[in-house]
Amino acid sequence: MSNQSNENDENDENLNYGGLISLRYKSGNYIFVSWYNMLSLGYYPANIIMTQKNSKDGKRYWIPDNYIIETELGNKKLRCETKYISDQKVKYAIFWKESDAAEWSIYNEKSATGTVIASQISGPRIFGFDIEKLHQCRLEISVGPRISRKRPISTIKSKSGQNKRFAAFSKDAEQKLLPLIKKHQLTNTTEQPVISIKNIELDFNGEIINLIYNKNIEPAKLDSVVRACDESLLSRDGYRRLTAIESHLICEYRIEEQRNNITNNINKKIRIGTFNLNETNLIDDELDIQPDEGILVEKTDIGTGVYRSISTILETLISIWKNGKNGSSPILKQGDTIKLKIGGDGRNVGRKQSHVMMTFCLLNEKEKVLKPNHQYCICLYIGHENYNDLMKIGKLFQHQLSDLQDNGIIDKDNVHWNIELFFSGDWKFMYIIMSLNAPNSKFFCLYCNCSSELRWNMDINFENTGNTACKNRKPAIFPAIKQENYIPDELHLLLRISDILLEYKKKMLEKFPVSQFVYGIRGKDIEYLWREFYRLYKVLNQNYLTNQDINQFEIDAQNWIRLFCRPAQGSTNNSNQIQGLYRKEDITPYMHVFAKHISQFLQQLKEKDLSLKFFSTSSIEKKNHNQVRLFFGGTTMGGGTDGKSVVYNIMSFENRQLYYKINNTPKKIIARNINSNKENII
Repeated sequence: MSNQSNENDENDENLNYGGLISLRYKSGNYIFVSWYNMLSLGYYPANIIMTQKNSKDGKRYWIPDNYIIETELGNKKLRCETKYISDQKVKYAIFWKESDAAEWSIYNEKSATGTVIASQISGPRIFGFDIEKLHQCRLEISVGPRISRKRPISTIKSKSGQNKRFAAFSKDAEQKLLPLIKKHQLTNTTEQPVISIKNIELDFNGEIINLIYNKNIEPAKLDSVVRACDESLLSRDGYRRLTAIESHLICEYRIEEQRNNITNNINKKIRIGTFNLNETNLIDDELDIQPDEGILVEKTDIGTGVYRSISTILETLISIWKNGKNGSSPILKQGDTIKLKIGGDGRNVGRKQSHVMMTFCLLNEKEKVLKPNHQYCICLYIGHENYNDLMKIGKLFQHQLSDLQDNGIIDKDNVHWNIELFFSGDWKFMYIIMSLNAPNSKFFCLYCNCSSELRWNMDINFENTGNTACKNRKPAIFPAIKQENYIPDELHLLLRISDILLEYKKKMLEKFPVSQFVYGIRGKDIEYLWREFYRLYKVLNQNYLTNQDINQFEIDAQNWIRLFCRPAQGSTNNSNQIQGLYRKEDITPYMHVFAKHISQFLQQLKEKDLSLKFFSTSSIEKKNHNQVRLFFGGTTMGGGTDGKSVVYNIMSFENRQLYYKINNTPKKIIARNINSNKENII
């Protein structure tokens, strides 16, 4: 609305630069002259209040804030002031002196006219709101955003009031930053900004205030956070505690919501089947083994099992293996044979129960199969690691494995791949799967007909033709796997021969000075014995061996057994007698395999471009250990129960790992932290 008068009265303004304003106006047949001395021009605030409508013509004028002007009426010199006391109220004041030198004043908070009437001084223009030149001056100094008069935020006690102030600040800050973006040329060649404002962090009395400009979190970032929580085994409660101290982290409920979305989507593509074992036929053969502390098993979970289709998982993974990932070279090339190793491990989760896991891995990945995340779980159940239970599992996969071994698989691009199946596990798992005798039986060996009395004899030739001496042998659980492809576990060769913990075993074999504690030739021979075993074990871990290396390993391994069970030499009471080292009965089944069969497997695997080290069960055991501690450790990973069995939740966890591979979910988000006063610190 214009501030200029269009009355019948004619105004003639004269603005002196000294601050005096003379105003001559005509009203009817009379001409009046008034003067004004401007002490404070004032300004128009963001929320402008206007005068009440004039009774004659209905005109209204803008009222300035902090406005002070002097005028004269009759013999009285007046000082008129306006002051905004809120967004909707103005205080009007008039000051003057009487003849007795006393100063008088009158106030009104409704209108300027009310103030004039209250002072009994007439004159419609006493405040000079209609002086057009003053109005124009105020407009000129008010160009640009007007800043409303707000009280300090320290006086605002309510959270909602503070939040409104911060929200208003964030809007203004965004507008102020846009010119700075162009000033510093954070643009492309067409002058368009190449950066966007996501958030601004403020510190308010020790409280972090995040000004968020885009509430929509990229799905890829949500996936990455869920993946980080999964792969670092971070529970919901753990993440919730982190968000309580780090404001930049995404809220826990958003992460859990995304985890559920991922789980539901991938479970539709890779279905999780369930089964229940017949508890009445189970036999407990591990009562003497103590369970892990803090492990809880619900009665409803006993006998519960889940499984996934090997073929479905392969169809999903082959496209990744043959195309590479993140610029890496493809693992599979057309014409390659897919070499799958099936494996299993049982871990106690109660005095009478085990958490049994079966996995497969792609041996074509070489050393990557030694990592737990390259073992793909196909079956889980809570029960027993025995023939009856595992035979039921075998029936779930019997047709699939036979079809894969005989016919291979056709991927989503209609490319055919041949498949060769292998199996490896610790001795107990192996003899159950192969339906052979226990290692303490007479015909103990998984690969030949050697009897327990002849384990020490290195002069007898034993080929990897299988054990046919077992009587009343039951059917093998995985008949699709050929006898020669049941490969001994490299890890347990080491553990069972040394019979001490892995971390300390290597140091002991390599450095322990036996001869300082066992004197004479016998002490030196024992020290040599363990040094030699350590050397032979290192040979097994080499990626490539020549035929000569393998032949020499066979000779050295058999000589090691001969030295191990060397009898005493010389007369019993003769001072020159050479004492024996160990008894023939001390030769274990693992030692027999080590000396008589490993060299044959080394040669066989060499022809298939494989190494014995790829058949270690350490990655399966590590995977099983992590899942047991995470999902059975008194709580579920989700921080609560959802009505599903614990093994179902574990398999859903496994499915999410496939989701991350399929969608190439990033493991990290690229970020740079810039110190405004220093160089880039990251």
